[in-house]
Amino acid sequence: LGELTAAYGAVLRTFAGARLGGLRLLPISGGLFAGPFAPELPDLTCAALRGAFDALPDPAQHTVSVSRLEMCIFAESEYEAYAAAFEGETRRSQQFADSLGMGSTPVQPWQTGRE
Repeated sequence: LGELTAAYGAVLRTFAGARLGGLRLLPISGGLFAGPFAPELPDLTCAALRGAFDALPDPAQHTVSVSRLEMCIFAESEYEAYAAAFEGETRRSQQFADSLGMGSTPVQPWQTGRE
């Protein structure tokens, strides 16, 4: 988990420095590269991203927290596992956005794979 958190930390720091409005990323070490961790990877990915975000300095956390982050899952068969793993974080981020009175970006059917 530590190495995965460090890898996502590098991604989030780079993203925060780029000052872009959104980030689409794949699970690091997902798919064929997951090996024996494949069943655990959705939960590990969620925990690693949370740990990476929490370790960012406040200005970078702010930049990331007001940006749209999307986890792109290649295999449709893995979608539900990732959706379940990220359910709490998704709810938490929506509560944060609601607290700012910013509204939310509409989600298009193609973004969820449920057209």
